[in-house]
Amino acid sequence: MNGHRSGIKSKVDNILYNHFQGPCSLEDISVQPIEAFRGDGHKETIIKQRKFRENFWIKELRTTYPYGLNDKCNGRIWKNKNKEDITASIFNPAKCIIRKNRTRNSKHAWSQAFSFENFLANVLDKYNTHDSWIFFCRKNLCCLSKKVLKSISILLDEKIWEDPDENFPQIIFEVIQDIVKEKLQRFSLNRKPDSKQNFNRKVFAKIYFCNKGIELVQFSRLLRRFHNKIPEDFKYKEPPTVIYTRSPTIGRKIFNYKQTIESIKTSDWKSEMFSCNCKDSKFVDNHHKHVITGDLRIIANKKLRNLLLKGPTYREPVDINWNKVLKEFKKGIEECQIKWTQRK
Repeated sequence: MNGHRSGIKSKVDNILYNHFQGPCSLEDISVQPIEAFRGDGHKETIIKQRKFRENFWIKELRTTYPYGLNDKCNGRIWKNKNKEDITASIFNPAKCIIRKNRTRNSKHAWSQAFSFENFLANVLDKYNTHDSWIFFCRKNLCCLSKKVLKSISILLDEKIWEDPDENFPQIIFEVIQDIVKEKLQRFSLNRKPDSKQNFNRKVFAKIYFCNKGIELVQFSRLLRRFHNKIPEDFKYKEPPTVIYTRSPTIGRKIFNYKQTIESIKTSDWKSEMFSCNCKDSKFVDNHHKHVITGDLRIIANKKLRNLLLKGPTYREPVDINWNKVLKEFKKGIEECQIKWTQRK
């Protein structure tokens, strides 16, 4: 306290001392203890603990400049901060009441109804009447959407640039800018990672599944085992993701509608001599008097009938051929090498 009192009387250039040489004086100072330490306060351990707790309470009560009169915190002077620095980012997290009935629609409606000019007028009024204007700024700005906060940041810069000698004290602009920056920073930190972007960063090894010998090789396990062989200067150091391209199903062969239709000669149907033997089949439709059925017993070939019973997504088994397996792996690895090196 003696140091503060001496600094105020000596008119030292400091935020705290300047404040009590302008709007307030020494007679306006009041002291409120918030934490007590045992001992006389001269021991080195007590001094370290006191300074640590002093930093804590500055961040807890949010009194760092421009929100308060403490220009020093965490070993730096916040009055001389860079444009990118955000004072609010060092404060202790505030305990917020969770509103169960609050929805995104209510936040959207609040952002749409927000008026920047009215907001500044209300802030200036509260500043002149000493009516918790900083709390009013934080309460109103923290409820706005990201889009509106960005527009406020631009409007503030324009307002300061167009009329730097306006009636608004500089401290108001600094507080609003800091709150907006801290809120926008929080938006970016809470943003979910783009799954599509992560997918595009992956390197793939496409292997044609010619026969079951492919899965017996366990290629993915081999790539993970030799992960340490990837060069250190590679940007993408994760082992390639293995993708198997499958052989065609029997559906391509049995659903040959185009070939069947093209082979039909409809001109023969107009001939008076044209006839069919559908009426002699046990699969004839009683209404159309022609064969229309989904009964596979109409197929005389037993092997073909059993194959069709397995469905159109069925793949016919192929014997293991290790020469083909080696050929497909070589082809897939060479294509993976080319695509991987193109990313470097």
